[in-house]
Amino acid sequence: MNATQVIVVGSCNRDYAWRCERFPQPGETRRALDFFSGAGGKGYNQAVACRRQDVATCLIAALGEDDSAVLTQR
Repeated sequence: MNATQVIVVGSCNRDYAWRCERFPQPGETRRALDFFSGAGGKGYNQAVACRRQDVATCLIAALGEDDSAVLTQR
C-alpha cells in the first residue's frame, strides 16, 4: 500500500481574533466581548488540515525564538 505523504513549506505565525457584537463604524471604538490567540499561518493551517486527515505530514517553516515560536511547535 502506498501511503500519501505531504511536505508543506510555508509560514507560521500567531493569529489574533477579537469577537465583537458588530463591526465598528468609521471612527467608532468598540469593546471586544472575547479574545483568542493561537497558532496559525497558511503553512501551519495546511499542515494541520492534512494531519487531521491522517496524512503523513512534514512542515518546513522559519521560526523565531519568541513565545509565538514555542506555541507553534506544540
